[in-house]
Amino acid sequence: MQPLVIEDGRLYLTRFWSLERYVAADLLHRSQAATVEEEEQTSDGVSPSERSAEDEVKRLFIKAAGAGQVDEDQLAASLAGVHRNFVVISGGPGTGKTTTVATFLAGLVSSMQPPAGSGSNSTNQATQRIALAAPTGKAAARMTEAIRKAINNLGDALDSEVARELGELEASTIHRLLGASPGTGFRHNPSNPLPHDIVIVDEVSMVSLSLMAHLLAAIRPDAKVVLVGDPYQLASIEAGAVLGDIVGIGSGGGEVAGTAPPAAIAESVRVLTTVHRQGEDSGILKLAECIRQGDADGAIEILKGANEDVIWVDPTNPDHKGKKIQAEQDLKDAATKVVTAAQGENAEIEEALKEILSVKVLSALRRGPTGVDHWNQLVENYLRSQELKGYSDWYAGRPVMVTKNDYLNGVFNGDVGVAIAKEDLNRDDRFQVWFERAEGNQMVEATRLDQIATQWAMSIHKSQGSEFDHVVVSMPPPPSRILTRELLYTAVTRAKKNLTIVATEESITAAIKREVARSSGLAARLENPASR
Repeated sequence: MQPLVIEDGRLYLTRFWSLERYVAADLLHRSQAATVEEEEQTSDGVSPSERSAEDEVKRLFIKAAGAGQVDEDQLAASLAGVHRNFVVISGGPGTGKTTTVATFLAGLVSSMQPPAGSGSNSTNQATQRIALAAPTGKAAARMTEAIRKAINNLGDALDSEVARELGELEASTIHRLLGASPGTGFRHNPSNPLPHDIVIVDEVSMVSLSLMAHLLAAIRPDAKVVLVGDPYQLASIEAGAVLGDIVGIGSGGGEVAGTAPPAAIAESVRVLTTVHRQGEDSGILKLAECIRQGDADGAIEILKGANEDVIWVDPTNPDHKGKKIQAEQDLKDAATKVVTAAQGENAEIEEALKEILSVKVLSALRRGPTGVDHWNQLVENYLRSQELKGYSDWYAGRPVMVTKNDYLNGVFNGDVGVAIAKEDLNRDDRFQVWFERAEGNQMVEATRLDQIATQWAMSIHKSQGSEFDHVVVSMPPPPSRILTRELLYTAVTRAKKNLTIVATEESITAAIKREVARSSGLAARLENPASR
């Protein structure tokens, strides 16, 4: 086999050419596949079971809206999940992607409820056939939490047994779902497919072409696949921009001149636009939208305005010195709370895990005066000055991120934990690292972890799949090729309550005006099935 392939003016490594063709063919097949056998369909092409699920989804949306108005985009996306075997739910933060998924699942499972007193346990059987997954451990934990919250928000509109069963669903990483093991690949593959009838994957913008191919290969052709994510975030650090390619096609944004997206793909994509999480006056929301649209002037205007949730610190402006000091102090205060909660026999593990998410610096670079290392050093120097840290790498409250999959200890790239010091242990092994898990926090002895990094600050790339109450975005001065629209948008949308941007106007403008353009043929293959 030749190592390189040239096709339609694109140069591929043969491996990525094969992966791209496989993903395109699989998605087109799933988009066009019938959800029920022909003999089960009624005159309008819908089976009785689908009609029942559709009615239940509509009822839940109406009930949840109360006196308000049903979000028609969310409803359409949920119904697409009922009627189609492949659905993409796309939207920015707060647009209700998780609510849509939860309501779709609730409607589907509720429609399977047996008659009262029948003794059947079909609800449990249904939820056992549902898989939730995300690229990283943190994203999986967030997905689990968000689904449970959305189910709880449905309240008494949902049967208590259905609510209980859905509330027990737990997301895993994609690698765990597929049964990854070092040196042997994935346990689940076309010869040994996943047993699930429904597979829902969140934060799909982070999924590489290779991982998507492995995932699709492991899912039965007749199973439902629901991909969820925000295509304007950074794409995977590996090859491919799968979500962006799919959504660009499905929403009519294909870049192949003179062609139109195939109807099957277009009908599979649902884009949510109405933001429900933050108020209309949210500076974070307005800023994110300006960045997404490439409106640098609008973004600067927002940063210069009076927004309670957005603060701009221009390091070259002497008048901004006080705001920079305050941002640093917020980080130091949060670190102090983490360290305090993480030491002693009565260490508060839950509190420590909560506090490491309160304030986080996200940097475009690792080194230099604006980089991750600088901010981590700033915090650790402060902790040492307060006698909360010695000169060892390990100390109570140290937040760590796993930087490489560690199958032996069951932790994976992107997992975040906190070091807990137990005073009754010997000094050499007195630290345990606790990781947040939906099914219960996981402990690993610190001495068993070597592929980790301190995480008072983290790279913007590594922040994907996470959210923090207060985000401090630190950006280098131009010219820097790392500054892109997708990078800044990803950083800004990690903030739930407050956002501080430490950057010059030139840096912000340069980032917004530079859009990443990945070379990919997936969009063309979806536009023109004959090319696949």
